[in-house]
Amino acid sequence: MNDAKRVSAEKSFRAFTFVISLLYGAVLCSLPNENFFDHANYLIFAENAWDQLVAFWTISPVIAIVNEPIWLLLNSALALLLEPDAVVRVIIFSSASTFALRMTRCSSKWIAVVLLMLFMPMVVKNFLIHIRQGTAIAIFMWGWFCPRPKVRWALMAISPFVHTSFAFILLLLALAKIALRLRLGPTLRGFLFGGIGVSIGLGLGWLAAVVGARQAEEYTFGASGISGLGFLIWAVIFMLMCLEGRRFLKKHSFESAIIMFYLGTYFFVEVTARIFESGIPVVLLAILQMRGWKRNTSLLVLGAVTLLQWSGRLSEPMLGFGIA
Repeated sequence: MNDAKRVSAEKSFRAFTFVISLLYGAVLCSLPNENFFDHANYLIFAENAWDQLVAFWTISPVIAIVNEPIWLLLNSALALLLEPDAVVRVIIFSSASTFALRMTRCSSKWIAVVLLMLFMPMVVKNFLIHIRQGTAIAIFMWGWFCPRPKVRWALMAISPFVHTSFAFILLLLALAKIALRLRLGPTLRGFLFGGIGVSIGLGLGWLAAVVGARQAEEYTFGASGISGLGFLIWAVIFMLMCLEGRRFLKKHSFESAIIMFYLGTYFFVEVTARIFESGIPVVLLAILQMRGWKRNTSLLVLGAVTLLQWSGRLSEPMLGFGIA
């Protein structure tokens, strides 16, 4: 392909992903209503965010910092111009569209697979019912792909102040880099991140209560009702990643750390599934970098799980995103 055709193909691809991303955001922001989980709470955020931030700050600056002040400031700013319902829909549209844009532009070769990934329940629900988390994911991924280091780290650094789960994602990222600098092998890294997962899983409830985070009242910090299916699925995918060899695990040490953290906490505390969901986008992109049958098997497993999840949601209110 000559240069002119390559440039033309690139422009066409960028235009296509731009339109698709806008449509993705537009469709998702039009769906939530009073029957969706937590929709009423997000309307309250949009209306009273500034008052909540002031109340937290009055108690203690630390309390304000650990209770997602950037999220509250974002809602407060938009509330100056828009009604609460419009605030929520603007946030959904902007976060879903920017997230889709970064994901679809990662590789023209895998565009069809990435588009399917955007509609996986574990992904799409972050823009329908876990809106605060979806906003943080969009900010983090924009930073993840940013070619300018200062901007990249600035965007990723503010994500925990939108959704607390990213404090743990950034911790895993930092530890992954430190482990590589110390030249720890895959086995030692596995013990490290698995052990960190178990430690955090056992102490997360205590930590949330000590710092005054909202999660202390919202979660039980137990592991009741788990089926073990999630553990099995990601254990299989992690084993396939290990079969890619040391070079792959070194290049994707952060992504593999996210999976190891999830597996290490799975049987201890349910809230770490939310942390794992925040890291899902980078994990999915790492899977696309696998080769041959290992990549295909991983995608087949995820595809089968996605079909199973959607089929189970067909009989539920709002496809499982709403209340009866």
